[in-house]
Amino acid sequence: MAIGFRLADGVSVTNLDGISEGYSVKQTDAGSFHFVANVSAERFQTVLMTLAALVNEPGFLIIEKGTHRDDEERLRKTEADPFHCDVFYLDNISFVRFRSIFERYSRFFIHCGGTNFGFGSGEGTDEVFVDRYKIVVIYADDPQKYIEALEKLRIPKRSELKTVWSNFTEETPGSTSVITVDGKTIREVVEELKKEGLYFAERREE
Repeated sequence: MAIGFRLADGVSVTNLDGISEGYSVKQTDAGSFHFVANVSAERFQTVLMTLAALVNEPGFLIIEKGTHRDDEERLRKTEADPFHCDVFYLDNISFVRFRSIFERYSRFFIHCGGTNFGFGSGEGTDEVFVDRYKIVVIYADDPQKYIEALEKLRIPKRSELKTVWSNFTEETPGSTSVITVDGKTIREVVEELKKEGLYFAERREE
């Protein structure tokens, strides 16, 4: 059983055996590097801000959320059809602005299981991304700055990192849920950020 590993409020996992903080890194066929990291919820903001500060500027904010149910009813003709995700961007921003947005809506970014998000560079491969189970993923041409940061954050490197996805079976499923904060969900957050330049980019299958 995982000792001291805290999940986000909007994440439910039946089996946490073997899940602990740690990261793995592999080089892709294209030559860039792909990191995956488990971060306990109480340390999530500190870790994420440390990593995102390393992204080359100017950068972009990406937010992904589930497509509204009314649109899903139109798009999905059968139960076997995939669900969809709406993708939004806010371009040409500094890390300082990303941090300001994150802090304003931190409860959503840390705990909402209906929200994927990240901060990436406008040039090259350099992005820190968070999926709905709050697993941190980094894509980088320059891996060393992230390796050094993860070491300082006391997140150990593991040859084979076990994430919550590793334990999912029909008997031990996982699920995520949208949270509400002060009467708002991520849908209202997106609408507020549209007034600051966030725009809809695409709808894709999950």
